[in-house]
Amino acid sequence: MIYSDFTLEMVIEQFHLRVQENRFIAEIPPATPSNLLVAILEQELPWAIAVGSEIARYIASANKVKA
Repeated sequence: MIYSDFTLEMVIEQFHLRVQENRFIAEIPPATPSNLLVAILEQELPWAIAVGSEIARYIASANKVKA
């Protein structure tokens, strides 16, 4: 049987599995962005939104922040 023929329900039934769902990531309180981050986003975000591509949004935010 090929991979695309499997469903989660099918595997659970055939292997008699039990699904237990837990939160993977703990609750983290929101952080206040730094003045530098706010300034970079205010300057670059309008251009990234206008261009509309994923790479433009990355370039506008991550490139300057990590520099």
